[in-house]
Amino acid sequence: MSDTAVAGTPQRDYSRARLNCDVVMKGGIASGIVYPGAVCELATVYRFKNIGGTSAGAIAAAAAAAAEYGRRHDAQGAGFHRLEGLPSELGEELGPGQGSRLLSLFQADAGTRRVFAPILEALAPERTLGGRLLAFVGAAGRQIWPAVLLGELPGLAIVASGVFSSFAVFGALAAILGAVLAVLGGVIGALVAWVVLAHRRVPANLFGLCSGFGGTEQKPALTPWLTDLLNELAGKDKSCPLTFGDLRPRGLSDDEGLSLKMVTTNLTLGRPYELPFRQQQLAEDHLDRSRYYFKVSEFERLFSPEVVHHLVAKAPHSYVTAEEEERFCSLPVVVATRLSLSFPVLLSAVPLYLLKPGRQGGIEKDFLKCWFSDGGICSNFPIHFFDAPLPRWPTFGINLRPLPKTRPCSPDECDDVFWPETDDERERGDRAKESFFTYWDGNESRGLLAFLGAVKDTTQNWHDSTLLSMPGYRDRVIHVGVRPGEGGLNLNMSEKLIRRLGDRGACAGASLIALFAGGEDQTHWDAHRWRRYRVAMAALERLITLLHAGYAAPSPAESLSYEQLVSRTPGAPPENEPWQPEIRERAIFESDRLTEMAGDWASAPIFERDVLETQPEYGLAPPL
Repeated sequence: MSDTAVAGTPQRDYSRARLNCDVVMKGGIASGIVYPGAVCELATVYRFKNIGGTSAGAIAAAAAAAAEYGRRHDAQGAGFHRLEGLPSELGEELGPGQGSRLLSLFQADAGTRRVFAPILEALAPERTLGGRLLAFVGAAGRQIWPAVLLGELPGLAIVASGVFSSFAVFGALAAILGAVLAVLGGVIGALVAWVVLAHRRVPANLFGLCSGFGGTEQKPALTPWLTDLLNELAGKDKSCPLTFGDLRPRGLSDDEGLSLKMVTTNLTLGRPYELPFRQQQLAEDHLDRSRYYFKVSEFERLFSPEVVHHLVAKAPHSYVTAEEEERFCSLPVVVATRLSLSFPVLLSAVPLYLLKPGRQGGIEKDFLKCWFSDGGICSNFPIHFFDAPLPRWPTFGINLRPLPKTRPCSPDECDDVFWPETDDERERGDRAKESFFTYWDGNESRGLLAFLGAVKDTTQNWHDSTLLSMPGYRDRVIHVGVRPGEGGLNLNMSEKLIRRLGDRGACAGASLIALFAGGEDQTHWDAHRWRRYRVAMAALERLITLLHAGYAAPSPAESLSYEQLVSRTPGAPPENEPWQPEIRERAIFESDRLTEMAGDWASAPIFERDVLETQPEYGLAPPL
């Protein structure tokens, strides 16, 4: 990578940004600390039009949207200046033995502290796998010592019998055997007691170790901290949380408003959702999805009073709706962010309710309880957000990729930021640089855990990875490498490491600027647009050729042709979804025009000769 500015450089100027861009950020729990630097670097040149992310990427997306909203009311971009200092703030040590502010955001609730403590002890980055296991067992034993003592009793009894035995050999053997059994019994007792405790306490805490709510004014937990941060970035008063309606007020066009999108996962229905909820997403035959509802008592366990009060004031029912009519405008951004950031078990899931068919919503059994968890379960890098066949401005993706343990640390954080550097890599991929697009090298010597990890990653990321490998996608995604112990579940990173990750993110943002807005050299942006045009036309050609083949094909026996189906009069079979007269006439006219053009195009296709690999590998729709 070329030399680029990093987070430690003098304060940036956000008032001169004139170009537009979109940005999408991947989930990664603590690895998301790279994003503030990347966002702030981009904001010196670009104004964000559309911002999206999942999980930790959703936090970064919400913060970027809030800062951009603030810049529309404050040309100097005070929100971005505030965002610059976020890595330093999160790396701040709160006191001896208290860890960093980042760690303090994940505060276990009263009922789950004894469950969370052993996990936190085992997550220390300097430990080996064996060390993690020993640390976990030791911490579990300290938290649940009566169970350890109970497990040790049989072994201690054998030791005692040897001590009081008159036979020296028997006594020695009994002492050795008893000591081994006591240790094993203590370990088993600690583990069994921890599992039983987790089985009882985690579901009672909304299936999470940390609700994300609580703490003190000096040491807030995740959700209160994020609520205040978003308002501060946006320049809003704390009593009035930032909403989607603030970002895109009614009456503004798509070009004028600011779009923020995230992903969450409805575990009850087994599918991902885009946030904010869209009306067409909510239509279902077996449930009334015209709106979701929430219980005030449950939301009071998850969100600050001002957020709950805002939702209650906007809701017309006792089982309060979480949606305002068509566009969810009253939804606070922090609620959507928390729906996307619900890392399973670490953070509590968020319950929402759907009204069952034929019910009035008067009692609890009228509703189906839906548990919403982390968006990264289904889509950890929603690179498809904001796509258009022919983009008017770039949509950048910032991807987090693991680095091998053997890769040496470099004093220049930009050395761990990657980009497809040649046209061949951007258009067709390069088998010598598979690290851009895969997680596992397929080496069986890495053992069963590596295989199971690949299974998990494939299940979670196959959709995103399929798109990421295609031209028009991979040439706008920059990859930020993270090593073992950097980010992820390492919640107690040192201040130095957090600063380094922040600098690495700044390198990613500066690299994108150099590639797409490097003064008079617009070759990368123009090349990307040319590539998108070729991809879109190839996909359109395939689609229109298939449409013509079906429309012009002879009708099956005793069936109507497509032309007859389109032109049938009201009341003629089949009677399902009959045309309105004005729609029927327009449909006949447009179908005739389209099929005539399609016939000419299908007879002499040209874009299929293009060498770009534009066809997805697994039944995905062409990237239109």
